[in-house]
Amino acid sequence: MALPGLVAVQLHPPASTLVDKTKRELLVLGLVGHRRFAHQTGLNEALNHAGNVLTAALSSLTREQI
Repeated sequence: MALPGLVAVQLHPPASTLVDKTKRELLVLGLVGHRRFAHQTGLNEALNHAGNVLTAALSSLTREQI
């Protein structure tokens, strides 16, 4: 994937759903190399989970009370 495609996927999250897990892992491998792949994958997953927690917390704060 070329740099403009990578930037587009990062800036437009729904576009990232078009890229399946294997392609994401190959992209990470290509960007950081074999030696740093495990560390980067772990970091990516940790940030993903942190984003999910933040989204859940913000949605619970902004939820309209019935």
